[in-house]
Amino acid sequence: MRSLAKPGIFVCLTFYMILSPLTFVGGLMTRTSYPVLDTDRAMAADVASTPTLVTVTFQQGVNSYSGCEDTYIHEGFPDENFCASPLLQIGEKDTMATLVKFDVSSIPQNATVIAAQLEIYAIRSSSSLSMTVGFYRIIRHWATCETTWLKATNIMTWGIPGCNDTSSDRVGTPSDTEILSVIDNWYSFNMTDLMQLWVANPDANKGLVLKYIDGPSVEYNFASSQYSAIILRPKLTITYIPPSPAAHMYLPIVVKNHPAWVCKDDYIQDPDFEMGPTGSPWSRLSGGGYELIVCDKNLAFSGRCFAWLGGYNNANDELYQNITVPIPTNSSYAVLSFWYYLYSQDNIPDSDNFTFYIKDPTNGAILVKVAQMDNTHTTGGYMQYLYQFAPADLEAIRRVDRKIQVDLQMTTNRQSPTTILIEDVVLKVCQLLGEK
Repeated sequence: MRSLAKPGIFVCLTFYMILSPLTFVGGLMTRTSYPVLDTDRAMAADVASTPTLVTVTFQQGVNSYSGCEDTYIHEGFPDENFCASPLLQIGEKDTMATLVKFDVSSIPQNATVIAAQLEIYAIRSSSSLSMTVGFYRIIRHWATCETTWLKATNIMTWGIPGCNDTSSDRVGTPSDTEILSVIDNWYSFNMTDLMQLWVANPDANKGLVLKYIDGPSVEYNFASSQYSAIILRPKLTITYIPPSPAAHMYLPIVVKNHPAWVCKDDYIQDPDFEMGPTGSPWSRLSGGGYELIVCDKNLAFSGRCFAWLGGYNNANDELYQNITVPIPTNSSYAVLSFWYYLYSQDNIPDSDNFTFYIKDPTNGAILVKVAQMDNTHTTGGYMQYLYQFAPADLEAIRRVDRKIQVDLQMTTNRQSPTTILIEDVVLKVCQLLGEK
């Protein structure tokens, strides 16, 4: 039998959607960050429509910013809090971990995040040995000046001491990893996808935990938000496209005497699966004989229908659609986005896998790897995934005469199945035209 989750998960998901409808609406608005092209309704204008990139840096004490909170927790001092410490600690075989949170609510919810990086400065280490560390998204509330190795707050313990429960404390897959090897050095972590989630869904921002992943027994100390040299405190830099003042209006195809963005996002048919299982253009293959397009408004992110892959043992499910994407030579921007909810009963990494590929429909060759997640990449509800195509990706699509296959696959092993629900699969291509 195919199942989504343990008993009660349906109620929990419905509860989340009822409490946070505006969060979902805010997330969906990122689809209109670029104007939607409608050639029948395009109109002339005498202003440039090129999106403006905005870059902001959040660093405690700089430009009156006071929204960074950080501390560390230590197994050797299980009941002590270190929020006043000028240094953050990490290492010694995961006997200590750093927690950090940035307030990014000043960025409009329907902005499109193009790039984001979190930087921390290494002050000292216990030896010259190196180790691998990673930032993990925290999924429960914690209080900066209350949290310890045992507790998230004064009245709430961690699921597993040290913020180590991947079902209630943090996610199981790091947002990014780095190898620590020298001191007096900045270390940078890519946070683009995570910042898009936090900007669109502010309530999802529970901060991050920096943890040891691999390497010898060594300790590194970083400047905290309390460090005396402000310039060395943790900093988060985000580049984004602000929402258009007329996000739902049709902007010009060509703007006289100005460059213009021309965008289109209707390449994928039935992107939200609302046509249901009988009328949808999506092709489906299920090793278990299940219908992969399901309609249930209690489980849907928006509307009533969605794609359901996996949820049973030895699953081999595939959902695909062949499309033509006339990407011009001077196309400057293309992004593929979708919303997903992933639940798993399997805690062993790489047991179950979801992949999203762009393929050559003639021979099945992979042109672009959009997404790859295993069963540890669980979510507490629907999240948006964004993939911006690199120039090499666009060139690979041009080489196959712009004819591609959008392919989603889910495979599981023979025990403890994983489920992924998919909605709103949108491919948007924008072309920057020169003066005409």
